Parts: sequence; C-alpha cells; structure tokens
Amino acid sequence: MGTKGSLQVIIRAEGRAAHSAYPEQGESAIEKLLDVLNGIRQIDWPVHESFGETTCNIGVISGGTRANVIPDEAQTTLQIRLAIDSQTVKQLLEAAVGGRATLDYKSVHDPVRLMAIDGLEQTIVRFTTDIPYLPKWGTPLLIGPGSILDAHTEHERVAKAELMRAVDIYVELARKLLNND
Repeated sequence: MGTKGSLQVIIRAEGRAAHSAYPEQGESAIEKLLDVLNGIRQIDWPVHESFGETTCNIGVISGGTRANVIPDEAQTTLQIRLAIDSQTVKQLLEAAVGGRATLDYKSVHDPVRLMAIDGLEQTIVRFTTDIPYLPKWGTPLLIGPGSILDAHTEHERVAKAELMRAVDIYVELARKLLNND
C-alpha cells in the first residue's frame, strides 16, 4: 500500500532577442528549451517493483513575446511521478539538461508506504497526496470514495452510492483499528 512520490520542476532557458528577419542576430530560448525537452523525453525513467514506473508530464510550456521576435526566454513546468527516490531522478534530469537551462525544483517528495488494513482493499496509487506534508500525524492511511480518473476533469464527482459505501468502509476501518485486528 502506498503512493508514488512527486517532483515538480520549472526549467528555464535563456536566449537573445532579435528581429525574426535576422535570426542569426539572436538565439532562440524556445529552440534551446525544445532541445532540452527532447533530451528529457529520451530518459529511461526508473521502475520500482512495488511503485511501478516513474512518469514525466510536460504540463506547461511558455515563451516568446511575438511571432516576429526571436524569443529570449522560455520555460516549462514538469510533473514527475516518482517510483523511486527523488535524488536519483534529479540526477537523471540534470544530466539530460546538461547545463543548457536552469532547474527550479518547486516540490519534491519520495514515494510513501501507507498503513495496510487486513480485509480492506489495498493498492499502490500512481498519484500523490498531502500525506508527506503531515509527518507527525501518525501512520498514514489513504482511504476514500471516488475515482482519481475523475479528478482534475470537468466531470470531477463522487457518486452518492460511493459516498454511502464509504460510510460502511469507515465504520469497518474504525472497528478494525479499535480492535487492533
């Protein structure tokens, strides 16, 4: 039972602005960033036998000011779901970037093992939660209704039937914890 870790990073590339009619006078930050992203897309991300594969999402790309200007800056935000420790993934990322851009790590935490309760469904989830930021609250447990596949979509919801079933699960959980089953 557990959750993958998370690493969010902003990668910034710098160039030199110029008029697009004279591209040799400038240096495109967007083209630099695209080269960096191509290197990142070639990474053979690590796999863990319990947490599965590390995955990388290029979530946001921005840069430039106008079509007729060679862009002097560009950036991307990546969300990497960690199956292994963050330090190993940082090393892979930094090697792929190779000094061609700067990395600004916004949030980082390693995968988390969670409490498992006999008799309740258990799984490793590919998403992350706030659990790593609550270390003094005891042994972590992740449980609740709904589907992660609905999260962050225009159809995000929890069905009434799932809420009603959750009540039964919470009662069963409380009994098991109180009886040390």
